[in-house]
Amino acid sequence: MVKSAALITLVVLMFFGNSAALASNVLVEAAKEAGQRGCPLMVSFISLSDKECVRMKFLVLMHVETYELLNNFAVVMVEVDPASYPRMTEQLNVRLFPTVLFLTPALKEIDRISGFIPREQFYAQFKRITSGKMTFMSIRNSVESGSADPREHFQLALWLLERGLFREAEERFGQARLYGSQEDEVYFGLGLAAREQGQHEKAARLMEQALAIGGEDHRKLYQLCLTQYYGGMYLECVLSCRRLFASQMADTGEFRPFSLYLKGLCFSKLGLDQDRERAWRFLRQTFPNSRHAVRTTKVNDQENPSVEMF
Repeated sequence: MVKSAALITLVVLMFFGNSAALASNVLVEAAKEAGQRGCPLMVSFISLSDKECVRMKFLVLMHVETYELLNNFAVVMVEVDPASYPRMTEQLNVRLFPTVLFLTPALKEIDRISGFIPREQFYAQFKRITSGKMTFMSIRNSVESGSADPREHFQLALWLLERGLFREAEERFGQARLYGSQEDEVYFGLGLAAREQGQHEKAARLMEQALAIGGEDHRKLYQLCLTQYYGGMYLECVLSCRRLFASQMADTGEFRPFSLYLKGLCFSKLGLDQDRERAWRFLRQTFPNSRHAVRTTKVNDQENPSVEMF
């Protein structure tokens, strides 16, 4: 019998990587161990081809302070090519790497941490999750028990969206609206759900409704631009990029450089190469240190605007 969280981790690291069956078997065995010990299970999905995953592994998950926190956990670290383990990742609704799942011994999700976060933030999230307050499981149980709190319905909808459970997310956004959530946020959430299901025109309409109600929010405009680009609505995307550039808060971060970069891509799709070059020349002159300015000089990178800007 495995007696420590650290030892479970080492076993997985030594023998993982050859087959999905082995991955599933180790997960089942760890769940049994967790049940026998009466402790939760922590499963980390790490892709070693991704820099953020490597940082998460060595700077956070394998740090000595993290090991001390996990004395009462059964731990599995899955080091995989995500495409090689579709059954496990689909079963656990893992869509982003790295992802750290906190599960019951019955493999029901308590909560998760998605993407790289610094060690101090990881510990804060760990404390919240282990307290059992405001977790995915606690909010879901509350909503399913008849909660009329619009904040809980809305938060659950966002978490379902993160997990790829789009239809259920749409239902929860609808419930959040009925119970009094802000309409602009609900419409925007519904737009994100529609986009993830490939319904780009519907998504753009919903996002426009959100903006009409709540104002020209730069983060919502950013998502609208991406939705229109991936939906082939290039002329509409150009107009939205102009709105994003003019947005009052767009001078924070990379929003304005991104709007010029994406506008150039749209011009290229429309066959307006001179307009593209003008947009990108202005980008390089105005924001020379922006990574989007650098991307205009890399031909292989020009057709792949990133959904995750930061």
